[in-house]
Amino acid sequence: MAAAETCRHQQMEWSYPVIRIEIERCEPRTVTAKTSGKNFTFIEAHGYAHLGGRYPVPVRLNVPASLPAGNYTLGAESIQVDRFGGLQFARELHLISMPAPAVVGGKG
Repeated sequence: MAAAETCRHQQMEWSYPVIRIEIERCEPRTVTAKTSGKNFTFIEAHGYAHLGGRYPVPVRLNVPASLPAGNYTLGAESIQVDRFGGLQFARELHLISMPAPAVVGGKG
């Protein structure tokens, strides 16, 4: 089951699943455009997406700036409406820092 966040809006409170992104490291990646020969540098984050399954999935994401290792969720700026009215991810994802999940169980 995915992590749950609590949202308060106009006296309403509810829990909803969020996509948790665990970033291990960020590093620049430079590519050369085929037509112009111009170099472009992107910041690529490496980590895991926790999508509610048994195991997290390895991911690489383009982010606007280097981020410290930690847990994040997707900001609203990460979602766009395409030219046909459908939803899609933005080219660069905007991640919002979130606390590490609580450890369930333990020595006792």
